[in-house]
Amino acid sequence: MVLRTAAARLPRALSGLAVEGAVHVVREGDSEALTRALRTNGLRRASCDPDEMS
Repeated sequence: MVLRTAAARLPRALSGLAVEGAVHVVREGDSEALTRALRTNGLRRASCDPDEMS
């Protein structure tokens, strides 16, 4: 999941949501961070075996 924000700093309400490899908070206009977040999520999804999920 990628959450985009226009805030200069991470809003307090979102600070607990940023989980490495699962939830990424990206500042609006930061295309490099957005690309990294999408790539990480894609790799995470590609390595996930839905048959093992319960």
